[in-house]
Amino acid sequence: MRPLRLEMKGFGAFREKTVVDFDDVELAAFVGPTGSGKSTIIDGITFALFGVVARYDDRRAVAPAINQMANEAQVSLEFEVDSKRYTAVRVVRRTNTGATTREARLERDSEVLAGMANEMEPAVEQILGLDFDRFTKTVVLPQGRFAAFLHDKPSDRQELLRQLLDLGIYERMGGQARQRANTAKDQLEVLEPRLDAEVPSEEQVAQLAEALETATAAQATLNGLLKDLDQSANTVASAREEAGGLAVLLLAATGVTVPQQVLALGDELQAAQTAAADAREALEEASRKARAAEQAAQEGPNVEMCKILLGEHQRLAVLVEQVTGLDDQCESADEQYRIAAERASGIQGRLELLKAAVEEASAAAQAAQRELTDGPDSVQLALWRDQRTDLARLSGQLEAARKVSLVEQEHEAKARETFQHAGATLRETSVRLNEARAVKQAEGLVAQLVEGEPCPVCRQPVHELPDHDLDAELEQLQRTHADAEEAMRKHEETLDEARTALSDAEATVKSATTAHDELVAKLADAPDDDEINRLSASAEELAAAATEAQAELTEARQAETDLRDSSETKETFATEQTSEKDLTSLTAGREGLRSQRDELVERLTHEPEAAALKEDIALAEQLAATSREAQHAETEAQGAEQTARETLEELAEAERQARNEFAKTRDGFAALEPPMPQASLVEDWQALDRWASQLADGLIPEIDAANEHVDNTKTQQREHELAARVVCAQHFDPSDDPQSWRTDMATAVERARSDHQSACDKRKEMADLEAEVEGLRTEQRVAGELGRLLRSDGFERWLLAEAVGDLLDRASERLLALSNGQYSFDADGTGFDVCDHHNADQKRQAKTLSGGETFLASLALALALSDSHAEMAPEGSPGLDSLFLDEGFGTLDPETLDVTAAAIEELGASGRMVAIVTHIRELAERMPLRFEVAKTPTTSTVTRVTA
Repeated sequence: MRPLRLEMKGFGAFREKTVVDFDDVELAAFVGPTGSGKSTIIDGITFALFGVVARYDDRRAVAPAINQMANEAQVSLEFEVDSKRYTAVRVVRRTNTGATTREARLERDSEVLAGMANEMEPAVEQILGLDFDRFTKTVVLPQGRFAAFLHDKPSDRQELLRQLLDLGIYERMGGQARQRANTAKDQLEVLEPRLDAEVPSEEQVAQLAEALETATAAQATLNGLLKDLDQSANTVASAREEAGGLAVLLLAATGVTVPQQVLALGDELQAAQTAAADAREALEEASRKARAAEQAAQEGPNVEMCKILLGEHQRLAVLVEQVTGLDDQCESADEQYRIAAERASGIQGRLELLKAAVEEASAAAQAAQRELTDGPDSVQLALWRDQRTDLARLSGQLEAARKVSLVEQEHEAKARETFQHAGATLRETSVRLNEARAVKQAEGLVAQLVEGEPCPVCRQPVHELPDHDLDAELEQLQRTHADAEEAMRKHEETLDEARTALSDAEATVKSATTAHDELVAKLADAPDDDEINRLSASAEELAAAATEAQAELTEARQAETDLRDSSETKETFATEQTSEKDLTSLTAGREGLRSQRDELVERLTHEPEAAALKEDIALAEQLAATSREAQHAETEAQGAEQTARETLEELAEAERQARNEFAKTRDGFAALEPPMPQASLVEDWQALDRWASQLADGLIPEIDAANEHVDNTKTQQREHELAARVVCAQHFDPSDDPQSWRTDMATAVERARSDHQSACDKRKEMADLEAEVEGLRTEQRVAGELGRLLRSDGFERWLLAEAVGDLLDRASERLLALSNGQYSFDADGTGFDVCDHHNADQKRQAKTLSGGETFLASLALALALSDSHAEMAPEGSPGLDSLFLDEGFGTLDPETLDVTAAAIEELGASGRMVAIVTHIRELAERMPLRFEVAKTPTTSTVTRVTA
């Protein structure tokens, strides 16, 4: 905590608004005459933060802080903690019964952290890490509280160090560790049963990967075959379309004839009638012949069907040969698989036995571990044993301390009796000496005495003049009185020493009694020594049994792992899988071919043989040719009849119509480049007729070739479909619709991929689960042990003892330097003693020190406490970045004051802000910065002066 700016108005001596700027202050002094308001600046800091003026005996008293000429006091403090700036503001107002401090505010930047007085103190304590009492012992040391830490009870000092060093962190760590151990245990209870879940083996994963690879390859093959199948279907459609187009063209070509009106222009109407009659007769005859030829062709063999059946006979022969070859291969593969399966079964049996052994050993190890866990706690037993040893030792120490205390009581009683006797002797010699001195004073009257005359003092007659040596008697009495005083002083010292020794002995007895009673309380529920020994032996036996069971489990697991990971096992299982795969593949292929063969045999049972089919094809082709010729003749007869009829009906316009008809007819064949028209219409028609006849004759073989191409492409389409069906049959049962095979194969591939991925995921999940369980077991073990170790306050006591020792070492080093080697600290376990090295290393209690000695000891402790906190405080604790000293410099002699000033200057150079309050001008002027505090008739002022 480092102050940055203090603003006061109406507070103490500062009636008017006064600002104290601490910016860039490292080492400074507040100097001014008594009553000027130097200590009020320190009061302003504590009041702004905690609402308390430290110099007042009553912490609730705030009304005296208001300036007598004002009705309210306002204090604002800007300060910094860990590079964060805060502002604390308090206002105190007079009331009829005193004053109120309800108006208060704590801000960080523009954020309000506390808006009321009752919210301020907890917020400030959280930021500083200190309450008011500890703040006034470590940061701001006001008048009257400078030696508070020196004279504190040991428990209060320990509590301050515990808070400064945040030793409570270890208790919190222990609680968190135990919570983490319990959480890990709960998670293990949920996760460990899942370790028994069955997961695919590496071999199974490899098989699934191979199945996925096979299915993916089959999918690629099927896609290629289906693409070929689609191309075959397109080729069939194209061939059919081409054959149909040729047939249409043939029909058109056979329909081209020379119109009769062209041959019989003029007045040949009679000839046209005769020709028409003849044409009708010829048409009837041609139609009769065409119907007869067509019927004969229809009743004859079907060429296309015969060719299909002939192709089926050829495919059947190929299938029979393939099935025979596969029968031999399947027989050989079956023998190889049988041998490999027998070897794999033997190894699998050995693995099952080893697995059963592992499970049995695991159950035994778990049972042994449970017995060990449920059995005696060896750590607690060792702790009880050590505590009983400590108790015996402490009992001896307590008995010895009590004896020493009794002896010291006797010594103290004797010393007190001797001191009282010496006091009585001193009082007696004092009375005698005083009497002698009185007689000595009256000795001057002896010269005036006359025998028989009255005394000038008492007026009684003098019967005899005094005759004694008063000087020798007075001198003897003075020596006797001096001896009595010396004896009194020595006996007083002896009594002081006896009382100190008695106090030390009683403190030792009290400390030993406390430690003894604490151990007795801790051992209240502990068993006796015999029971502890019996439980320890039982714990050792259980630990040995658990270790042995774990070793047997490790051995069984290693045997199973060795067999499972051996090259023989891997090769045997791989051979079995390969031979099974080969047998399955060959069997599936053979069954597919057999199915096709049997289907063909059944389908061809009632069909003609191949030779008969060839004869039927020849006959059918002959009948088809005859039918085509008859149809051609019929077509010609129809044309002739039509021509004759048209000649009769339209003879008048024959010439005009004939030319149009010719052009139309010729235009129908324009794409085939028919003969160009000449001058004579008859010759043009005759040339076109001849050309069409030649065209028809050429189209017949083209049509036959096109039909044959259709048959061939259909055969190729069936072959592609069969090959695709074989590929599909290895992965699914193909339907009759080839278009669905691609989707079915994609489904099969995805199923294989899903199976493989699922197996991989299960193995990964199990590996992750095993790693997580192992991590949780380690966390439970480590956190549980840490929580157990931090359950008691022994570790904290040890750290606290180390911190006290470190603090004393630092304070002693400081005190030696400040006192020119005369004093150092020595702890007796309950308080801080001071060792006087100039007086035979005499130990003195802190309460016996003089004012100057108390100031030096308190300053040494304050400086050491600041150093210790800077080095030993845990990371994240608020730093004690400033120190304000407001007492004691006037009690120091010049030499000690110089040493003290040097120590303060050294502390200021360490990066902490150090400020002192003094009225000693020489000390203030040694500081690099002074705040001159002056008092005027109405207020006080503060002036910042740089040296």
